[in-house]
Amino acid sequence: MATITFDAQTFSIDGRRRFLVSGLIDPSRIPRALWADRLRAARQAGLNCIGVPVIWSRHEAAPGKFDFDGERDIASFIRLIGELGMHCILRPGPFVGAGHDRGGLPAWLVESPAMTLRSNAQPFLEACARYLSAVCDQVRDLQATASKPGPIILVQCEHRWFCGDETVGQAYLGELTRYLRESGIRTPLVSSNNLYQSMEGQVDAWNGYDGLFGVLRQLRAVRPDQPRLVIDFELGRPGVWGASPDGQPGPDEVLHQLAQALAAGGQVQIGPFCAGTRFGFDAGRLPFVQGGFLTTGGGDNAPLGELGERGPLYDAVKRLGTFASSFARVFAGLDAGHQPITSDPGAGASVVHCKGGQGSVAFVFRDPGAKGRELQRPVSLTLDDGAPMSVRLDDQPVVWCLLGALIDERSTLDWCNASAFARVGRVFCCHAPAGSAVDLSINGSAITVEAPTGKTPLAFEHEGAMVVVCNQAQIDSAYLADDALYIGVSGLDEAGAPIAHPVFKQAHRFGKDGSHERLKIAAPVRKPVRPTFGDWEAAPASAYVEGESDRYATIPGPATMEALGSPYGYGWLRLSVTSGAARKVNAGLFEAADRVHLFVNGKATDVFGLGPGASTASPTIALKRGKNTITLLVDNMGRAAGGAYNGEPKGVWGHIWDATPMKVGKPAIQTGDPVSPLSMRSPIARLHPDDKTNAERATWEIIHRKKSPLAIEIDARAMAPADAPAASGLLILNDQPIHYFTEGGWDRIVLSEETLARGKNIIQIAVLGDATDLAARVAKGVTIYDCAGCLTDTAEWAFAKWEPPLPTDFKKVSKAAASRMAGAPCWWRTTFGVKRTDSALVFDASGLSKGQIFLNGHNVGRYFVSAGKAKVAGQERYYLPEPWLKTDGDNELVIFDEHGADPTGSSVAYA
Repeated sequence: MATITFDAQTFSIDGRRRFLVSGLIDPSRIPRALWADRLRAARQAGLNCIGVPVIWSRHEAAPGKFDFDGERDIASFIRLIGELGMHCILRPGPFVGAGHDRGGLPAWLVESPAMTLRSNAQPFLEACARYLSAVCDQVRDLQATASKPGPIILVQCEHRWFCGDETVGQAYLGELTRYLRESGIRTPLVSSNNLYQSMEGQVDAWNGYDGLFGVLRQLRAVRPDQPRLVIDFELGRPGVWGASPDGQPGPDEVLHQLAQALAAGGQVQIGPFCAGTRFGFDAGRLPFVQGGFLTTGGGDNAPLGELGERGPLYDAVKRLGTFASSFARVFAGLDAGHQPITSDPGAGASVVHCKGGQGSVAFVFRDPGAKGRELQRPVSLTLDDGAPMSVRLDDQPVVWCLLGALIDERSTLDWCNASAFARVGRVFCCHAPAGSAVDLSINGSAITVEAPTGKTPLAFEHEGAMVVVCNQAQIDSAYLADDALYIGVSGLDEAGAPIAHPVFKQAHRFGKDGSHERLKIAAPVRKPVRPTFGDWEAAPASAYVEGESDRYATIPGPATMEALGSPYGYGWLRLSVTSGAARKVNAGLFEAADRVHLFVNGKATDVFGLGPGASTASPTIALKRGKNTITLLVDNMGRAAGGAYNGEPKGVWGHIWDATPMKVGKPAIQTGDPVSPLSMRSPIARLHPDDKTNAERATWEIIHRKKSPLAIEIDARAMAPADAPAASGLLILNDQPIHYFTEGGWDRIVLSEETLARGKNIIQIAVLGDATDLAARVAKGVTIYDCAGCLTDTAEWAFAKWEPPLPTDFKKVSKAAASRMAGAPCWWRTTFGVKRTDSALVFDASGLSKGQIFLNGHNVGRYFVSAGKAKVAGQERYYLPEPWLKTDGDNELVIFDEHGADPTGSSVAYA
């Protein structure tokens, strides 16, 4: 086994120093047949390392039953990384975040009441031990070794355990460390806890995006013997249903932030590098956004898109990534203790000089406020020997000047005022604004040239080196191979051959021996003819809506979707309710999530819950005298991928109450002892034991003598102080804290008869932080309900799993019949043919509402395009993966639309 060590700057394998330029690629979000394609694209962007999350729920869908075959063959994915000459940072979890439902934790974990997730609770630790042992059995032999170098160089332990509870943190993370070591992991372990918790022997990595220059310098001060590693460099926000994707960081901003991290000596892992698709019901929700349910694909602002497309962000990452990996020896050899005082790279023009034994780099950051002629004003530098050097930025956010670095064994680059890109053999490539003066010196011989203004790079011999100078457009068409540099191409194919560029008609190949060859590359074959759908057939879900399906099975009462064996997606509930008279009930669904479609006696009434088109107001149910059939289509939109709500149940797990908001008035302000939420339960994200509630408490004194519960609804956003998006704090009943609330939650708590005192009850809200105007804020954000009667206590409960109908259930329908079916859930089916499966295909769901897409039996994922007459932002088109298509017959497309919308306006096309 190789010895992998680290020092203050970087990691080493048997004494050979490495500098990691990494990107996270999740194999569960990419069909296996496309794994190699996405990894090649990452390597061509200059990455020399891939972060690989392992999704627990994907590999252990049921306790003790593991699956690492086929699409779940994580070992094969890691071997592909090694075959491409890259390293791997393994992220086995147990929690991995990354937008997965509950961060990858299996749904079955919460079936045990003693299962406190991400803690030192014994049942959870036992499940973690079994899971990590199974993962390590798959990857143990893929660690870096001296005799057979494997790709795995680091293993990450847990992910973003952002809680300051030392007792729980040390016990939990310490046990995970033990499990990994006992299972044969010998590489260094890294954390990603932003110093909330540190474990002896682990490298403390960081998560973040902006301000990394200052953060990494501070990290150097508190961890002087460890390399600085940004384990999750987020490039933007993931897509959310109902939210516009606008406002994501652009290429210049990403380049600026990435350069800040490198200028501080940091190694970076871009997360995610490839967007991928949240197939099936994998999508979770953002932990601190109410209703922040993640889209199926197309989000994350990743450099490599869902369809494998390379865009402006890819080009920006490639510029700096190729430089950092090509000159990894320079970065690996930097003096970690050299941190001279400099101006902040985020404010005004600044220069940061990083130096070491293999050369140095001067990062020159543009003033973000510069405009017009100020952009063309060069920055004058004075080198170590007193020589001047002028750096022109123009519209570039940053220029990196390489000094004292080897090009090959005979040529040393003394200095260069243009951004270095790559070296291969004796070829050195740099780039600068078109028409600007490029000054460089090799082996003590200086030369000045002009950056090209056309489409042909400038190439010349100088002191035994082949120097290639590009302008900005050319460098984004440049790709580095093992034996050559290509310019004027769109990338390299599976065989390493260049791919034609849509703008540059002529390509250039610069061999490692300094040779220069002009290439004419055949343009790609035009996209095939757009497929067309055949006739649509329908299978209405009317038997479920009306409660007549023989799939319904009696259950004893309310239960979570997990307990009913349907932990993901949808489920059907049927409630048979007998009423002595016709009446209307204000239905309190206080124990339900995330969206519930209500049907009363076969008619659609409301969509209760979160997200576009749903209402959080208690729906009104009109009952007739005698027997009533209430059916509920329960929709699990995804569990929080982190934060304080990681144990949330799904479904309808409590009774439906006839609930009326109580007129409790504005609360009084009383004082009480400050309380730490961690004394009630732990862990809770973003909290330390010293974080305690304000002494002021918003207080109601409620006399309650009925044998019925109260329900409390808390809207943390409505209680937000002026400078915060939401409030956080505790619900306290009779001086006992019973619930923690924070931003992102939709908190509804039922206070049972057993919980309440007979007579006087003191209900209080105590917030963390500022209590200014607390009474007014709480009055806006808290509603207390009197649950006077239970609608379902004597009801007959039945449950049916949501599943596709049989092929024989589908029938052709006329346009008029399709129109009449609108409003109730319906399954649709059609077919289409394709002649090629090497081009990305996308589905346009125009005319539909919300539902699920299936392609040839594969669950593509959720779509959500409209709520009533309103369009829903988030995602417009849906990827139909090439490997799931077939050319030797019809492809079957099956749609489940929650509102029975007509699919004839939808279409499929090549991207």
